[in-house]
Amino acid sequence: MRWTLGVAALATVTMCSGSMARAADSLTGQQIVIKGGVTRPTDGDVKAVGNDWFTYGAEYQFGDPDAKAVNGIELLYTKKSDTVTNVGTLGIPTDYSMFSLMLNHKIRRPDPDGTTAGKVFFYGAGVGVDFIRVKMDDPNPGGQTIDDKSTVLGGNLFAGYEFSSNVQLELKYQIPFKKVNDTKFDGLQLLAGIKF
Repeated sequence: MRWTLGVAALATVTMCSGSMARAADSLTGQQIVIKGGVTRPTDGDVKAVGNDWFTYGAEYQFGDPDAKAVNGIELLYTKKSDTVTNVGTLGIPTDYSMFSLMLNHKIRRPDPDGTTAGKVFFYGAGVGVDFIRVKMDDPNPGGQTIDDKSTVLGGNLFAGYEFSSNVQLELKYQIPFKKVNDTKFDGLQLLAGIKF
């Protein structure tokens, strides 16, 4: 597992090194995108805690944010806490949370008239790591207390629209590549973003 994570980290550094070098030449093109929205899990066990989870975070974009291809580093935090109740049992306090650290590659599709700032469709994908925590305290007879913290490789696919040079809306599918506590954490995210 350490070897796999090491290879992934090396690949991530290699992919973004060119962008960071270009960014160092010109600070005027860098941007931060503050994001917030909801995540809808696709797995039944995770959905039992709630269908809609709050998600927020930020993405740091290298180079010219109005270029046709943009690389960025993104950190998103997703969390949901609730009491899961099954028939004939006491409720189980459950807490799921995930930090996603991704290197994203975005392709922007300018308008036919060549406009590249605002009113632009975009799509792309990312790879990185997900830091996932599963915490449950089962009060039923024979119940277990679980506090599982795992780091797994993950990725995402996304598409969206830039309404202006400062506002965007994004639909993202987050994909951790491994289950945690025998639970999948894949989810569909709807995120609004404000760029600075």
